[in-house]
Amino acid sequence: MEKKKLSSSKYESIHDFYLGLNYFLYGHKLKWQTGVEYNLAQNDAPGDDYNGWGITSGIRLSW
Repeated sequence: MEKKKLSSSKYESIHDFYLGLNYFLYGHKLKWQTGVEYNLAQNDAPGDDYNGWGITSGIRLSW
């Protein structure tokens, strides 16, 4: 996979999509949260478009 540096950090159009799940181990006091995210950013300049996936996961504890 080739890495390339973007010429600017401003985009004309940005779309983010997120899907997450909670698994309750002990009600809301102990739960596992995880999610998948897809990002799509488009610019007028050729080659400046960005799209990528991300995964977030964690344990949440409260009392």
